[in-house]
Amino acid sequence: MARKQNFLELEDDFKRYLLNVRGLSEHGILKHIKTFQYFGNFLSDKQVRNPRRVTLNLAYEFLEKRAPGCSRGYVRTLRGSVRHVLRFLHFTGKLPQDLSGQMIRPRVWKLANIPKSFTESEIACMIKNIRDETPYDQRERAIILLLLCYGLRLGELTRMTLDDIDWQNKTVAIRERRNRVPLVLPILPPVEKALKDYLTRSRPKRLKTRRLWVTIRYRSEPLLQESGIKQIVYGFLRRCGLNGCATKFRHTLATYLINHGASLEAIQNILGHRHLDSTRIYAKVHWEALREVAQNYSLNL
Repeated sequence: MARKQNFLELEDDFKRYLLNVRGLSEHGILKHIKTFQYFGNFLSDKQVRNPRRVTLNLAYEFLEKRAPGCSRGYVRTLRGSVRHVLRFLHFTGKLPQDLSGQMIRPRVWKLANIPKSFTESEIACMIKNIRDETPYDQRERAIILLLLCYGLRLGELTRMTLDDIDWQNKTVAIRERRNRVPLVLPILPPVEKALKDYLTRSRPKRLKTRRLWVTIRYRSEPLLQESGIKQIVYGFLRRCGLNGCATKFRHTLATYLINHGASLEAIQNILGHRHLDSTRIYAKVHWEALREVAQNYSLNL
């Protein structure tokens, strides 16, 4: 008689399901695997180890436990990951019924939250903490300045190549964008210097790859992946004593542009949003600033 599998022992099967059946990317798989692990630990605490004992009530209880202090958007994303888990259990015959379609979707209102951005003092702190002493510092400086000046997504930054930089015309091309519309931007002087320092002093020579970001010490796999760049950003922010991630640089750039009179359409093109609604949320930042000014003014009357 075959031994019944513990829920957490199905992690590799779940990973193959996401890759081969759902066709998800590496980044998407990693996100759902984390939810699978959280859910598995929750079930272990509940003494539920057999996947056949997973119920809809347990799924809701897990969401309620993870939800406090989190945004509605995160809870909706988490609910989507749990649905993937339930669909997987049914697909592999562990659950007789597909419970994923019975999960109620949390209500999330458009433009409900104002994106958080770095303040001017935090940006000044970052600039003060940028270093260029070692090859690792030079690579870090180029990455941070590209995020700060252009608001790139991590994927866009990761997939940049040497061919994207036109030194003669002093431009940088962002080709791998979510809206599939390439963007050519002028290279700002600090960014130009940081990139030249990285390429001439830090990036290993004689590499066959044209990818811009590589590991400093040559290895069998020289490419610096998205997770590696994410760790560089986290490490830099920790050194500055700040909280945030790469996406916060995008919010900072958008907030700066809208507060200095840029149109929503221009910001949409720069950030590579597919829909204007994704950009329109930044208009709330401007309205919040006006409201604060109005309140302070009324208090002085």
